[in-house]
Amino acid sequence: MRASANLQRSAERLKSLIDDLFVFTRTRLGDTLPIEPTQQDFRKICRGAVDEVRAARPDAQIAVQTTGELGGIWDAGRLNQLVINLVTNAVQHGCGAVRLEVTRDDEQIVLAVSNGGPPIPARALPTLFDPLTRAAPLSGHKDASSGAGLGLYICRGIAHAHRGTIGVASDESGTVFTVRTPRLPEPTQ
Repeated sequence: MRASANLQRSAERLKSLIDDLFVFTRTRLGDTLPIEPTQQDFRKICRGAVDEVRAARPDAQIAVQTTGELGGIWDAGRLNQLVINLVTNAVQHGCGAVRLEVTRDDEQIVLAVSNGGPPIPARALPTLFDPLTRAAPLSGHKDASSGAGLGLYICRGIAHAHRGTIGVASDESGTVFTVRTPRLPEPTQ
């Protein structure tokens, strides 16, 4: 049974990598990231993504806090991918608990994924969302990046496809990735 579960996770990681390479190729050729927006609950998207990360990393400490009604028009699969990428990065590169917080105002949802640990070096911040970029391991940190360097690039593409933004702040108190995305599509003209 355990071998079957490991094989299943390996197959899912391989599929994810192939999907990431496909997205990378399309966007590098000038195509926009395809999305299929429908009515969604951002809270449900986040909880599903966190459950997936916990299944892959049972040792991870992940706290989720959501506030208010979090409905909107988004591509649930793409936002799930974005949340998984951000939470997985926080677990892999941070220390201690990861915190995922979702708030809203009248027009947008704000997702913040934070972790403790040493700051991302200032020289790495300008290129962090570039494709094929992997941060060097932080001194004394247990996990070096094992990814292809596409995760944050794809997160940026997902945020932009939803007319949103993604940013990062990192200092001695920890690192926070913040995604802002409108709740509703722009009216057609």
